[in-house]
Amino acid sequence: MSDPSSRRLAGQTALVTGSTRGIGRTIAEWLAREGANIVVSGRDQDAVERSAAEMRELGVEAWGVPADLARVSEAHRLAEATLSQVPRLDILVNNAGMSIRGHFWEVSDGEWEEQVNVNLRSPFVLTQHAARHMIERGGGGRIVNISTIGAHAAHKDAAVYDSAKGAIEVMTRNCAYELAPYGVSVNCVIPGA
Repeated sequence: MSDPSSRRLAGQTALVTGSTRGIGRTIAEWLAREGANIVVSGRDQDAVERSAAEMRELGVEAWGVPADLARVSEAHRLAEATLSQVPRLDILVNNAGMSIRGHFWEVSDGEWEEQVNVNLRSPFVLTQHAARHMIERGGGGRIVNISTIGAHAAHKDAAVYDSAKGAIEVMTRNCAYELAPYGVSVNCVIPGA
């Protein structure tokens, strides 16, 4: 392992949602390898604790905060728990996402709400909390949202997911515009195959 003081993100703290597996896990590991302390979040408490322990093995501090982002109250709780545990939050990565596949005309109200909450509303809530924190501490910080290629070229049977991710891109542009005067950058990554 490299000298911690030579890592680009040494001393910074990042919250990565959906960071117990997949893209979120990879993002968290990359940030940790660059020296960032990590707040791991996901639905399953055991997976969250395991992932946080593995981040600590990379030589950084790590906290685990389980949260089900299909429930907006959990997004508020995740933000509040994070900000009460870490000295400061420098990076927010809104990675958590999910899709319930099916013809759009068969999507129930509950399925619509779950997908929109995870993919749009909870990232909005977390971004609000992070933005207020970053502004109050004097500015500076990074917010990264994850979208999908389906927001530009439709996925079959994923109208709600793709729509919510398209809205994330619009949200990103608006938040970037509003937060630029405070030195907070807001960007969107659109992974594909």
